[in-house]
Amino acid sequence: MSSNGTFVLTTSGESNKLVHREFEEKIAAYLAVNPPLRMNRLYPSKKAIGELPRYFDNIVWVPQHSEMVFKNLEDAEDYYASISTMQDQFDPIPDATKFLEAINAVVRPQVEESIRRTGEFVDIIEQDAFICWR
Repeated sequence: MSSNGTFVLTTSGESNKLVHREFEEKIAAYLAVNPPLRMNRLYPSKKAIGELPRYFDNIVWVPQHSEMVFKNLEDAEDYYASISTMQDQFDPIPDATKFLEAINAVVRPQVEESIRRTGEFVDIIEQDAFICWR
């Protein structure tokens, strides 16, 4: 990086999408494959907060902490579609038909039960961006 450059890092915290991670584990077990590696496993937000000040004089932290909430079954359809985009992150990569079968067997019932029981399905979003310069 040049002396007048800007470095931007995006990562997530340990609590980011925990329910989603549970679904990945359950899908992997259902299909007898390995789940995706966590995207933040090497450099989560907590590590960035501790290390970035050693290298940069100026840091703007942009937290994006919220909840992903679905209050009806129709809205949850996009969630299932987003999980299906993770297919190639499993090892070995499962067959598309079997992967969709796993989503319908593992994820859909839990999301629908949560909506029926509590009126919503919720997962925590804990994503962070760091804009850094010297």
